[in-house]
Parts: sequence; C-alpha cells; structure tokens
Amino acid sequence: MKVAVFGGTGRTGVHVVRAALHKGYEVVALARTPQKMAVEDEKLTVIKGDVEDKTAVIQTVKGCDAVISAIAPNLAGVKNIIAAMKEQGVNRLVITSGAGVKRAGDDPPFSSKVISFLIKTFSREVYEQSIAIADAAQASGLDYTVVRAPRLVDKPATGSLYVGPLNKNMKTTLSREDYGNFLVAQVADASLVRQTPVLSDKSTRAFRI
Repeated sequence: MKVAVFGGTGRTGVHVVRAALHKGYEVVALARTPQKMAVEDEKLTVIKGDVEDKTAVIQTVKGCDAVISAIAPNLAGVKNIIAAMKEQGVNRLVITSGAGVKRAGDDPPFSSKVISFLIKTFSREVYEQSIAIADAAQASGLDYTVVRAPRLVDKPATGSLYVGPLNKNMKTTLSREDYGNFLVAQVADASLVRQTPVLSDKSTRAFRI
C-alpha cells in the first residue's frame, strides 16, 4: 500500500506519517519545508512543494493507492488534491475537518453550538473554508471519509474513541495520536466510506487500531 500524505509536518500529520509507516505502508508526503519532517524512514519520500501547486500535488499523488489530508483548512489545496486524484485514478480520500462542521444526522449539544458560534464569530474564514472543504469532498465522487474532530490535544493515544454523529455522546477533546491512527486505519477500512463521522475521546464504543 502506498499512501500520499498532505500536512505531514503538522502536529497531527506527523502522527499520520508514523502510523502509516508502522502499518508497513510506503508514504509520500508533500512539505513546503521538508526539513521540518520529524520522521525518517526508508519507506518515506518527502517532496518539496505547496498544496496550492498543482504540479507538486500531482507528483505526490501519482502511483499512490490512497490519500490522507491533514492540512489546515485550505479549499484551493483540497480542490487540487481532488483534481489530482481523479487525474491519477486514485479513489480513496481520508480528510480531516472540525467538529463544528455540521452534517446531516447531527444533533449538536449546547457546548458544540457555543463553540461553533465562537468560531463563526472570530474565525469566520476558517469556518467557511471548513464547510466548503467538507462539501467539496462529498461532491467529489471519490471514496471519501471526512473525519471531524473537536479540540485536539497532545497526549498519548488510548484507542478507545467515540465514532458517530455530532451529539451529546461525544467529548470535547481528541488525542492527536489517536486521530492520526484512526485516519490511517480508514485507508484499508471501507466501513466509513462516503461518511462524515465525528471522532472524540472516551466512549463506551471502542475503536481499536
């Protein structure tokens, strides 16, 4: 399995890269500053470039079996990824998003409504980009999974997670390591294809890597 990773030098993306390599996958990561990549491995190839550079995105996706995007909200970049995947015949897309991005079937608790209001008020552009990115993935025709997450924290993975719609059963935090592990697990798992689950810490429903 060969996986393209976008955002692999970020605080979540580095966990994606590590988890993919741990699975034995070949990883191709696009990075504006390759020296920021905190992982070294013979199965890791780092390509210098920007997600808004169509040529660099195509080079990253070419020959891969799946794509994982853990970039900050960037609609132009995601559109480039989707276009490159279609051009190169790559169909599996796993992409990050925020729990504030409401989708069909959600029943957000009061705390989520407050957080969404604050994001809309103080980070309007980020919120609108996040909505547009989820919409673009769902309209892409690809085998997407949009994995929405609440506040990300730097703590060890537990492997016991809430997976489902935005509702009162979810928690307000998620380990970045758990997030990275879950994103990688979706590459070979078709159970959440064309779905937009929320992932969070601590649930009676366990997801094991």
